[in-house]
Amino acid sequence: MSGKSNPKVQRLASSIVKFLEDSISNNTIDSEEKESVEVAANIIKEAFGIESLPPSTNNLLQIFDLYEKTRERVTSSASSGPTETQIAEAEKLKSQGNVAVATKEYDKAIESYTKALELVPNNKIYLSNRAAAYSQAGKHKEAAADALKAVEIDPGYAKAWSRLGHARYALGDAKGSMEAYEKGLKCEGGQTDVYLPKGFSDCRS
Repeated sequence: MSGKSNPKVQRLASSIVKFLEDSISNNTIDSEEKESVEVAANIIKEAFGIESLPPSTNNLLQIFDLYEKTRERVTSSASSGPTETQIAEAEKLKSQGNVAVATKEYDKAIESYTKALELVPNNKIYLSNRAAAYSQAGKHKEAAADALKAVEIDPGYAKAWSRLGHARYALGDAKGSMEAYEKGLKCEGGQTDVYLPKGFSDCRS
């Protein structure tokens, strides 16, 4: 579809022409540049088949100003991170999840940790705790995914390595399980609370 037959493109071209013509009439450009701007406006009109500007043509500066403000809000929202209130609520949800694990209400625990992660994404502790709850619920594939993400965030997080090892072992990946346990046991000089399932020896050197 060419610019002449595309209504959206024509509206954009009309906004550009209006901006140029307004700049001429408002004397916002130097007098010696007016002729060049008039030529440019006429070329755009001809190229896009604009015979006359519709009354509702949007001001290009207003459009650009709206774009800039929207971009600033999106950038600010993306970089600001969770608020103190969100962090406090997430910690409360984590505690609820911990209680649910202790009472063997694993689905409830998973729900609490998931809500905490929605408030504070990529939190290694919430991911590791949810991995443990998933494993207890027999959902070892999900547990492995959470534990792996936790150690990607912090390769020195021994507990997450342990939970990754446990999940992989349950999935029948003995080699991957041992690799995870070995990495966990090496964290912090080997002083960890890593749990090894039956059949695994303490691999600390």
